[in-house]
Amino acid sequence: MLGATYDVTELNVEGLLKPDSVAFEVPTFQRRYAWRSEEVEELLADLYENDDWMSKSGEALPYFLGSIVLAKSRKSDGSSTDLVLDGQQRITTVSLILAVFKHKLEMLGSTETETFKSCLLTGELGETKVPKIKLQKEDEKTYVTLCTFPDQCAEPEFRKNLLVQAVRKISAGIDEYSMDLMKKHQLHTQQDALIRMAKRLLYSVKFVRITAPTEAAAFRLFETLNDRGLALSAADLIKNKIFSDCGEKHRDEVRESWKEITEAVGNDEVVNFLRNFMIAFYKSSRKETLYDDLKNVIEEKKKMPAGVIGFVTEIKEAALVYKHIASPTDQAPWGSDTVETLKRINTFRARSCRPALLICARRALPSLGKLARAVEVTTVRYSIVGEHKPVTLEKAYAYMCKGLRKNPKAVDEVIAELAQFIPKDAEFKENFSRLDVDNVSSTWREILISLNNILATGETRVQGPDKVHVEHILPRSPAKAALIEANLTLKEAAELSSRIGNLTLLDGKKNQSVSNKEFSYKRPFFEGSEISLNINISKQLKWGSDEIEARSQELAQLAVQAWPWVF
Repeated sequence: MLGATYDVTELNVEGLLKPDSVAFEVPTFQRRYAWRSEEVEELLADLYENDDWMSKSGEALPYFLGSIVLAKSRKSDGSSTDLVLDGQQRITTVSLILAVFKHKLEMLGSTETETFKSCLLTGELGETKVPKIKLQKEDEKTYVTLCTFPDQCAEPEFRKNLLVQAVRKISAGIDEYSMDLMKKHQLHTQQDALIRMAKRLLYSVKFVRITAPTEAAAFRLFETLNDRGLALSAADLIKNKIFSDCGEKHRDEVRESWKEITEAVGNDEVVNFLRNFMIAFYKSSRKETLYDDLKNVIEEKKKMPAGVIGFVTEIKEAALVYKHIASPTDQAPWGSDTVETLKRINTFRARSCRPALLICARRALPSLGKLARAVEVTTVRYSIVGEHKPVTLEKAYAYMCKGLRKNPKAVDEVIAELAQFIPKDAEFKENFSRLDVDNVSSTWREILISLNNILATGETRVQGPDKVHVEHILPRSPAKAALIEANLTLKEAAELSSRIGNLTLLDGKKNQSVSNKEFSYKRPFFEGSEISLNINISKQLKWGSDEIEARSQELAQLAVQAWPWVF
């Protein structure tokens, strides 16, 4: 079936971690310990919350915790280890629960802790005992401490680590469930309750251990399991495909490269990055076909001199660029104007443009700022104000990538392709003046800031949407005095308050203090504001439907200047 011999065995926790078992090691390319309080609480609840987990005779009922996929690995010193390729979060959490049980029983004076020690620690006679599970370097020190002294989780140096947070949750949960057990089953001591709870974990919690003879065989197993219903992410499958095909000689190098890729883009963003990478440099790809598309590329790369290792390097170099596109900071390797444009694009939640920006940044870097600005104008005019669906733009950006793959210097030509999606000035101005902003998000703060910066110079320019709040001049929930002064009904006020012309920017403290007050109360705040958008507002004697309409037209004219189609 798979061309290799696999050992598949059902084991309880003690059998999995028994004294004569080899040590477990989490490969460096796997993610760090990632379970949060919710996952830990859920596991504890599954084990100990329901009344029926323990029968009247005191026997714990079985609980299945899924499969663990391991691969045999022999170190240079001749020792053997099992690489944990799937299941590291569960097995690590189980070991932390055992460590807490051991510690609590020791504190109560129990001598029945040798089983815990033998499951947690390994080492020959005369050697220093070390944890049976070896985590990545970033977690190793903390994990070693917690396996031996769980109470050290109070130390400041460990406090923010997810392993420590898990131990805190485990300790509190065990205390709670042991007290409940004492009451329900009339146990005399907490020690009795803890031993019964520990026996459930050791003897009734079961795994299916799947051990592959080699890493390559384990990676092929992943793909086969996925074909038969195991839902792995495209990133997992691609990683497994790469590790399977790179060859033993290059596996350590590929591990390090994959680690750099995930660190650059983040574990949660790997699939999106790989799809954008595929669209940018190879072909248009949907999320559901991403694995097959990349698999085909890998098969072609295997025939070339650089092979799979060259392809992984290509992905890594793209990831190091992509991180500055997806999360631009002042440390990005581009000019400040380009970085600020990319920041606005991200604030506007534009995603389909990333393949075009990525290929431009890799192959036509001097034109990146120009393309980024064209993307920003397209996003505002077509997507935000025009309220068009993004799927059309996604196809357009994919077509642009195709053009840049053929000719990296053809940036002006591919920018011209976007012109067909851009509403002309008159249409854009009309659409903008009629905008209703029901949900004031960071997008609309950024838009108002861009409009303000058309009018402003020097100190009156607003540097970033986090410095100011959006203020509804006519309040969304107006007080009675505000309605009377504006000569509006509550229904009329509700319809007008979300108009773009009714929005402005104020310092956060001022925004809170004016709240739902009438315009005559707010007017001095606008007069005292250094924000240029508020100059004309402060000149108004009243604020009602006519003023909101006039200002909507005023802002629409500013929008044409802020996002012109001039390239």
